[in-house]
Amino acid sequence: LIMISNLYPYINFNGNCEAALTFYQSCLGGEIKLLSVKDSPAAPQLPSEMHEKIMHGEIKFGNMMIMATDINDQRSQTGNAVSLFIHFTEEDELMRAFEALSAGGAITLAVAKQFWGATYGELTDKFGIKWRCNFHQM
Repeated sequence: LIMISNLYPYINFNGNCEAALTFYQSCLGGEIKLLSVKDSPAAPQLPSEMHEKIMHGEIKFGNMMIMATDINDQRSQTGNAVSLFIHFTEEDELMRAFEALSAGGAITLAVAKQFWGATYGELTDKFGIKWRCNFHQM
């Protein structure tokens, strides 16, 4: 068994990393940290039009974090293979966040009570990221 302290998603955006993290902050709260390309050691190796892009960004919510970048390795396509599963401690928090995250995006499964006992819904946000939102009274 390998001991791991944390596992965080790292999302590649195509030039709108700062807008995406700011949107997530408006939906979920949290604290954002950003490092632009121009402020990184990689700046001289990258085209000047990339200098205003985000080299590394993160948003922290308590002990959880999403990391992100505008530096796309050209092999990935935003949102195509991974969805973010978020478990809420209160059902009303799920409803508020789901409504906020779905603004400008698409609801793929409306929030409803599910056969396994949870309140659950799925959406793709306006940045192409898939979210699975869950509340289950324990």
